[in-house]
Amino acid sequence: MEIGMLLGETLLRDLRQPEYIHVLLNPLPVYGLLIGLIGLVLALILKSRRAQIATLTLVLISSATRMGKPGSMSTRSAARISSGFSMCLSL
Repeated sequence: MEIGMLLGETLLRDLRQPEYIHVLLNPLPVYGLLIGLIGLVLALILKSRRAQIATLTLVLISSATRMGKPGSMSTRSAARISSGFSMCLSL
């Protein structure tokens, strides 16, 4: 039970760090598009109208996650972190 509590605390602590959030959220649109396109091809082969609608919805949602400020804020945080690394390397 203690290991589970420690793991949960570690996960919550990591989720408060902007660079960790960036690493988690950055590839989601790519994965969503890939899964949606594979599903769409299968839905077209099977001629399933419901599956086509579901996969097109997945493509739309995963594309929409790439728009807006949240991505740019996490990118800015990652750039700040990486500039700190480059300063350390130049010493």
